[in-house]
Amino acid sequence: MHFVISRREANKQATREALIRAAVDLAREHGVDQVTADMVAERVGVSRRTFFNYFPTLDQCLSATFSEAVTKAVEAFSERPADEPVLTSARHAFAEVLNPAATSDMVWVMRASIESGRVGALCEIWHQANDSMVASLRERAPGADDLWIRSLAASIIGVAQSVFFAWMTRDPESQDIEATHSRFQSDMARSLAYLSQGFETSAPHS
Repeated sequence: MHFVISRREANKQATREALIRAAVDLAREHGVDQVTADMVAERVGVSRRTFFNYFPTLDQCLSATFSEAVTKAVEAFSERPADEPVLTSARHAFAEVLNPAATSDMVWVMRASIESGRVGALCEIWHQANDSMVASLRERAPGADDLWIRSLAASIIGVAQSVFFAWMTRDPESQDIEATHSRFQSDMARSLAYLSQGFETSAPHS
């Protein structure tokens, strides 16, 4: 089924994307701590009030691309075949939804936010992802033990978080977008394999 969005919705989406782009560009130019909502709004040509109509905080604007990627991954997990092994679904979901062209921004924002101590928005993204994964697993396995569901959800999200952080430390400014994206897919598959194998006593060496 195809949905046709209205011109108004298209304009709203364009404004939102412009705000995100401006926030990231300004943060790269001046540093995360030097950017304000007023600066972002001015660059896009909208009012400060308009900015806050789209984003409650500047940090949420900066991390929006990353937030959307994680949200789409959990949504993609929910849409995987119900009889598919859970960790296989997770591997496909997190590996396939990421937009390779957005990887540089995501890695840069994550690193800059952590270095400046502005991790609240990132923590909230993972917290919401965990809650969504719990809800998805409950739909997938109705009647399953709640502790099993919560433990599995936390494990999957924890793996994804670990892969993102490991990915963040590897050549974050690489211009080879496809190679960077491929490496993320490989790392996600490897980390989920560790989880499925129960993390052997003898640690593998890189």
